[in-house]
Amino acid sequence: MKEFGDVNWVPAAPMFVKSRPISADNHNAVLLPLDVRRHMCFPRDPFSFETKYPCMVWRGAGYQPHRQLFLQQASGLSCCDAGDPGLPVDHVHYRPWLSIHQQLRFKYIISVEGNDVATNLKWIMHSNSLCLMPRPRFETWFLESRLVAGVHYAELSDDFSNLQDLFEHYEQHPAQALAIIHQAQAYTRQFLDTSADNLLAQHVCQAYFEAHVDAPTE
Repeated sequence: MKEFGDVNWVPAAPMFVKSRPISADNHNAVLLPLDVRRHMCFPRDPFSFETKYPCMVWRGAGYQPHRQLFLQQASGLSCCDAGDPGLPVDHVHYRPWLSIHQQLRFKYIISVEGNDVATNLKWIMHSNSLCLMPRPRFETWFLESRLVAGVHYAELSDDFSNLQDLFEHYEQHPAQALAIIHQAQAYTRQFLDTSADNLLAQHVCQAYFEAHVDAPTE
């Protein structure tokens, strides 16, 4: 049994999924490394933290209520270049599209979940930029539930009201930002070995199938 796409609920029966809610009773959602070309993207960052723009950046579709709230909080902050490139150019929240390479020029990159996980989280944590995000509510094969605020990322409040405070704090304490960046990079390195990932996924499938073998009939 399988459920493809953005799974932000717990299935009624055990099945393979790409994503699931982070909760104590999500056992029916069996994670596999699905949609890896989009979600397991780890480009090389050629820029050191010290040489990047001292600014926060975000680009994405802002139609979900929590992303709209984020854009409202970020609007007007000189330290934050955030916007939705899909909006009309005269919209207050419009910003032109930026490639991953262009976003890597910024010291601070914001990650905001969409329908489930945030697509940009993995490559941000692999970069030389500091990841800023609220505590995750969903997880994939990347096991976002194991990420610790202040260790792997700088934690934004759920209402994004501390954007300015976080920026000012890490501008004044760059050593703390670098420590988090290095620990985030260490976390991502375990996912760079695709052979090991594929082998682990095979073991997950094997365990699933063995647990669901029909009992022999008389």
